[in-house]
Amino acid sequence: MEESQLDYIQKITQESLESTRKTLSITNETNQIGIETLNKLYLQGEQLNKINEDLVSIEDNSKKSGWLLKSMDGIIGMTKHLFSKEPTQKNDNKLNEIENKKSKEMKKEKEKEKEKEKEKEIEKEKLKKKEIKDESIYQEIERSLFSQEMCDMMDEQDENLNQISDLINGIKEISILQGEEIEKQNKKIDNLTEKVDRSNETTKSNNQKINKILN
Repeated sequence: MEESQLDYIQKITQESLESTRKTLSITNETNQIGIETLNKLYLQGEQLNKINEDLVSIEDNSKKSGWLLKSMDGIIGMTKHLFSKEPTQKNDNKLNEIENKKSKEMKKEKEKEKEKEKEKEIEKEKLKKKEIKDESIYQEIERSLFSQEMCDMMDEQDENLNQISDLINGIKEISILQGEEIEKQNKKIDNLTEKVDRSNETTKSNNQKINKILN
């Protein structure tokens, strides 16, 4: 092989290597942004859970207040409400149980998916080892045609491509988790909206009862 041809091959290899370096840097940055975004979503989900707990407590207290006001109105005017039963949180407890059950099921599904991914990775590694073994003789012949510098560049390029592939798979998994978390939070927000509406109605009703008692 002529020296000019070797120089040309080395130049192309160097350009390709630089390209994989830039792509690896961009992909790694994208992966980090995805992880940070997912962590923020999880934190936001925890905040929504705290708000939900506070709203449940407020709603429960409002119901108790309504019951007490109703009882006071009965003492002043009538006694039919003296033995009325205090409302309970059965519906909210059932809803929380359902949400917890769904959360556990989703975790189990994710664990199963991760196990499957691990099995696939193991199979890929076995296949790679077999391919490396089968091509070892060819690689030795190929390496003998290039300088050590060329071999090092090609090795780095292959390693960069492998890292890029792993990062892309990670980004894909992060995107799926983000979508699932956003969907869960949308449902939580809808549930919170319903609780706020019920709490407002209860507060209005309690205000009317207070005005009735005072008047």
